[in-house]
Amino acid sequence: MTQLFARLFEVRIWHDYLFLENSIPEHIPAEYKANELINIVPSKRTRDILKAYNLIYKPTQAGFLIVSRIQEGEFNQTFTQFDERIKLTFYIQIKHPSFSIFTNQSLQNFTNQLFYFDNLEANTIDINGRSHHFISNPIPGFNADHIYNMGDLVREQNDVFEVIDIPIIEAPISNVVQDTWAQAKNTQYITNSDRVPYGAGVFRFNGPNQNPGQEALFSVKNQFGENIELGLQNIPGEEIPSEKAVYPNDPEVNLKHSLFFGGKTEALYSIFLNNEDLGPFYVLPARENITPLGVIELFHTPPTENEDIPAVPAHFGFIDIGPDPENPLSIPRGIVYNLHFKSRMTFRRFISSSQVNIYDRPLPLSRAFAGVIINGKKMPDPDVLDIQREVDVVDNQTRERYFSNVYI
Repeated sequence: MTQLFARLFEVRIWHDYLFLENSIPEHIPAEYKANELINIVPSKRTRDILKAYNLIYKPTQAGFLIVSRIQEGEFNQTFTQFDERIKLTFYIQIKHPSFSIFTNQSLQNFTNQLFYFDNLEANTIDINGRSHHFISNPIPGFNADHIYNMGDLVREQNDVFEVIDIPIIEAPISNVVQDTWAQAKNTQYITNSDRVPYGAGVFRFNGPNQNPGQEALFSVKNQFGENIELGLQNIPGEEIPSEKAVYPNDPEVNLKHSLFFGGKTEALYSIFLNNEDLGPFYVLPARENITPLGVIELFHTPPTENEDIPAVPAHFGFIDIGPDPENPLSIPRGIVYNLHFKSRMTFRRFISSSQVNIYDRPLPLSRAFAGVIINGKKMPDPDVLDIQREVDVVDNQTRERYFSNVYI
């Protein structure tokens, strides 16, 4: 008997270092190979789910796709029906040794943080007349009270801008050349808003003593608002929930407490202390011994009458339930999810034995020729390793920029 297969979904990773076109292409160019920069692998639990649901993981030159065995019929449904909530988890690992240098990541200290992406919220934008689905967060708008760092991105009036010089004292303006902003492509770049703290099997709290001598009660919820119980503390002869702690009697001594997630699956949790939201925290499985750049989690949520439980937006899921929600089907949608890394911008300083020329606008680091021509001569491109952060004083203001030195 012939077995039939269909694409369930695909994830494509775009990086401006490799691809500098103004729009995301419908088809992956033959020369584009994101797999030279990063590696994506399914978690152990996900590999078990793929096997149970007759799904196949296939790496591609731009990311990966999941192929489903299907049953031929009026709607070509998946061979194994998706009738319950599932989650597929994939780890993004850095493969190229210079990835963090030529990628537009903040050079601030982001120890113990990773990028987190999922399909629980629809982030769809039109680029050159085509609709594209992204699993990163929308690029935030300009905030006059925010302290911006080099490389930060904002969206204003449907245009994307990058900080190329600080301090920032004004909002970016479309089609106007500004010293501190450079206009970027209209896409949905990955930003620092996609970062979350993480730990391997444990969340460690070290915070101010708000109620000396009083009980402190932690709580944990998953992304669907469901309470997660972590069991009992390892104290012989006592049955104390792991979530309970006691503030030190000395008000100058911080509360320190650890929440252990042994036996729990890799997931993004919300941590609360006395009902105060401490924010999201991603738990990696301790035994898999991984430190990924990022995590991709793609959910399927079946129809439910409880509107308080989050669900994947209908057009953003990888399963089409068909025309009758009372009798849901399991039809592969073949959706393409996108992630887009921006290349780092640097000013170019061309140094020869007789003079120094500085190109007046920063350019993205790329494998493609940057197109700098000075005095009719084509200038070489910089090595990605030769980047300098420089701070000086101009017009009584402290300025900060990134430079690439090119010796000619």
